[in-house]
Amino acid sequence: MSISNNKRKTAYLLIYLISVIIGTIVIHEFAHFVAALALGVPINEIEVGFIGKNPGVTIPDRFINAPLGIFHYSGGFFTALVLIFVYFLIWYRKFRIHPSFFNWAYGAITILFVGLQLGQGYLEGKFHAAYMFYAGSVFSVTSIFTWGVCAFVVCFHFLFFPIPKTKK
Repeated sequence: MSISNNKRKTAYLLIYLISVIIGTIVIHEFAHFVAALALGVPINEIEVGFIGKNPGVTIPDRFINAPLGIFHYSGGFFTALVLIFVYFLIWYRKFRIHPSFFNWAYGAITILFVGLQLGQGYLEGKFHAAYMFYAGSVFSVTSIFTWGVCAFVVCFHFLFFPIPKTKK
């Protein structure tokens, strides 16, 4: 029994979505980890775990006078940068060669997570206490801001990736 081509492509799209979710979490927290090392925090004092139900990297309180902006901004902005490279170097090029719905959707998923990481990066750096307090709250001001950034970058996706005409 064979799976139709569209069902297979849809399954790949779902696998890509799950991979991007997991990948962004790993890259985001890894960027915080590297930033902590750059601030001079000894590797054995960096804690990787969960802050509430969200993954996080924490450093000792004695580093409170360090330039923590580097630490706070690093996760979201570095992850967004990685995703922008994936967006333009892989999906934009593939879409220009073969403008299909699935290439469009891969780009849409990628740019959506660029927006998510840009919003989180800005909030985590500029309004860290509010970001931590409202983390996981769906209708908080921080979540609304983040989804607003996502909507903004998805508008750019429609400029770079016009919706392809599907064959009937």
